[in-house]
Amino acid sequence: MSIPEFSVHLARWCELPVFSARLVPKDFKDLCAQAADRGLAGLVVPSGRVMEARTYLEDTEVKVVAAIGFPAGAMDADVKRYEAEAALDNGAHEIELLVGLHSLGGDYPTLTRELRDVIEALDEAPIRLSVPLHQLQPEETERFVEVVQEIGPDWVTLDYAPGSMPSLPLVLQTLRKRISAKVQIKGHALPSDPGSMEALLNAGAMKLGLIV
Repeated sequence: MSIPEFSVHLARWCELPVFSARLVPKDFKDLCAQAADRGLAGLVVPSGRVMEARTYLEDTEVKVVAAIGFPAGAMDADVKRYEAEAALDNGAHEIELLVGLHSLGGDYPTLTRELRDVIEALDEAPIRLSVPLHQLQPEETERFVEVVQEIGPDWVTLDYAPGSMPSLPLVLQTLRKRISAKVQIKGHALPSDPGSMEALLNAGAMKLGLIV
């Protein structure tokens, strides 16, 4: 695995997701070195690789973001909380918590209580709520907006499959108007499409996940 070529001036906004189970330590170390050399903002890694990433990225500006609840966000809330706490203990700079689709279609008080439990357990650590935007039904999108307004995370992460949402900049811009200005937004884009990357930043995204 290697980081695709893309515009250098966009690198400081970008984070690379690193979820491959086949990435052996040597290759993972090489990828961390690439991220530092390219000036990326961060690496998003499974909680079990946080300590490894921190070691390889020591003395660099690249942040280590722990992905919690991936890939489906369907595990028990206590498991998510423990996973997030362990990731912080191992050196994660930020937490990216996946909100399960089943939760957005379920009992609202239970959902908000579970998310609050995780956030409160993390104290002051920056936390993001992540959703697979392309999979949400309109009513689930509305539910997610309500959750963000009530919970007040530091960030929301809008994930989507390539080609599934050509109007993502417009969607992001609309969401930006509906949620608190204190909540930052992370979008996703193909590194081969700098036009879309620029459009998302202009629409209000403060970080971009690279779709690789």
